[in-house]
Amino acid sequence: MVRESEKKCVEKSEKRLKEQPHALYERVPPVRKSRAVSKWTQEALLKRGHVTSAAIEEMPDSVMLVDLDGKVVYVNKAFEKLLGYRADELVGTSALDLPTYSGPRDREKAREVFKEVMEKGSAEHVDIGAINKAGEEIAISFAASAIKDAQGNPRTLVAVIRDITKRKRREEALQASEQHFRALVDNSLDGSAILNGDLTILYESPSAERILGYKPEELVGKGTLEFLHPDDAQNVSKTLDVLFKHPGQAVIMGVRFLHKDGSWRVIEGVVNNLLHDPMVNGIVVNYRDITERKHAQEALKQREKHFRVMIENSLDDIAILDRDGSIISQSPSVERVLGYGVGEHIGKRSFDFVHPDDMPDVAAAFARLVQNPGATFHGELRTQHKDGSWRILEVMIRNFLDDPVVGGVLANFRDVTERKMAEDERVEHAATLARAEELQLSRQRMVTMQESVRRDIAQQLHGSVQNKLIILLHRLAELERTASPTKLAEEIGDLRQKLAELLESQVRSISHRLYPSILRRGLVAALRSLEDQLEAALPIEMELDEELVQHERANPKLIPEQVRLAAYRIAEEALTNAVKNAKASRITMALGLSSQGWLRLTVQDNGQGFDSGSVSGGLGLLTMQDYAEVVGGRCVVHSARDEGTEVTAILPLARPGAEHPERALSLE
Repeated sequence: MVRESEKKCVEKSEKRLKEQPHALYERVPPVRKSRAVSKWTQEALLKRGHVTSAAIEEMPDSVMLVDLDGKVVYVNKAFEKLLGYRADELVGTSALDLPTYSGPRDREKAREVFKEVMEKGSAEHVDIGAINKAGEEIAISFAASAIKDAQGNPRTLVAVIRDITKRKRREEALQASEQHFRALVDNSLDGSAILNGDLTILYESPSAERILGYKPEELVGKGTLEFLHPDDAQNVSKTLDVLFKHPGQAVIMGVRFLHKDGSWRVIEGVVNNLLHDPMVNGIVVNYRDITERKHAQEALKQREKHFRVMIENSLDDIAILDRDGSIISQSPSVERVLGYGVGEHIGKRSFDFVHPDDMPDVAAAFARLVQNPGATFHGELRTQHKDGSWRILEVMIRNFLDDPVVGGVLANFRDVTERKMAEDERVEHAATLARAEELQLSRQRMVTMQESVRRDIAQQLHGSVQNKLIILLHRLAELERTASPTKLAEEIGDLRQKLAELLESQVRSISHRLYPSILRRGLVAALRSLEDQLEAALPIEMELDEELVQHERANPKLIPEQVRLAAYRIAEEALTNAVKNAKASRITMALGLSSQGWLRLTVQDNGQGFDSGSVSGGLGLLTMQDYAEVVGGRCVVHSARDEGTEVTAILPLARPGAEHPERALSLE
């Protein structure tokens, strides 16, 4: 339609040019006044006896006049505007040598048009490509004819030209769109068909072969009803009634269609009555095979039924919570687990049933869970039973908030109260057995240690002390035979002094090791005595609880004898290790009350320390632990490389049978 109107407009322009050649010639002065034309151009136009009028000059279509030699003699304003060249840049140039052709092919088309005009007097419309002065490619359509004189001889060729760039682009876009949609239809996973009013197939897309097994040509011309399952006839009839009553309204329907292999395929389609549309004139059907999906849906329904029966009869309770922890739904098992009816929890916050001591941890874990889709939490918590008791539940919770099927937090609960009680009893029993075994081993180590000390004392008494005494006896005997009375008195005096020193430095020391008699004056006095003995080797800072000091000063037996001995031995071992092995520059020994009825002894040094996690402990460390455990206490050693060592003992002050203080024994 567009091209037809363009053709009529160009023909009208040609007619005006042909019918008024003499009138145009008479209008040379107005042309010379209305537009500045080069002198050469004017002469050329006058020589050929042709001029253009102001009307042609202002025409919307481009006009070009060419003489019989093929040279341009005139172009109007529209031509200049279309191609960007001034008239004086083109006039006198061969029409076939103009720089406006987009290529040799278009130039050849123009040559054939001019040849046809010379032979026949006119030429049909021709579309070619052109390039304007700015280098932009445009599309033009032109028609040419000859202007003849009174004798009928051609004098000038006139070409009327129109810019069809936009039309060409629209045509190309339409063609590309048609190709695009045809490719979509031909390669779609869905099938497409067009039916006439009696449901005869007029068109079938290539997808039919993949979906239904038939090639398109096997279906075109056949009636749709002969392929449909007989039981679907009523459904199809209802759909057709809707289609014919409401043209243009799309209807979704599902039918069973006979596949080429003889099976029935479930087809879902969108049907639209476009019989009233002259561009279609048919019923458009877009369809797809949903057989597998229908089978999957049926299987899913069966599984849902199966799982529902399982859930309703499960020993565990299952609930779905919203983002705030409120209960959306719950399985019937809740009555068996917690005593509540199925609907009693719905809409309530699950946290309201959690034990207060468990609430902070449960709330924090739930908050983290809802922030991470798919996250899982597994743990235990205490929940109140309907009878008021607290039940221990094992819970498995998973975030399905983003799952369109679940849309919540899925929680599985199992009552493990009896199991936990049994486990606790087993653990306690095992711990009791372990403590008894460890106590037995501790006592054995104590006996071994005592025997070791006794052997050490025996060796010193029968070795070093006895040998020295024998030597002294021999010297005394020799002096009796050889020395003069005066000299003998001096030697005997010297020997007496040495015997006194031996008694003081070794015999009494050995006796002290057997039992430090200073403990009779109290633990504080014994620890200070120990400080005095070792302070020469290393400075020791004492930190004593003044209240304890005063109480013990008033009653030296405030602390039981065995506890005093255990504390003394632990302090002695810790200080000896610090002096001999730790390479420390400072030692702190503290004694105070840890809690009611408990004594806390700490010995700390800034020495090289050791890795307490990888060292099970030598005899000295075990001995300290044994001394503490024998009296019902506990001794713990903390140490790390280059961070020193800390020995802490918690011992009963006045009640050896008192319950062990768990917080104190954690030793921070």
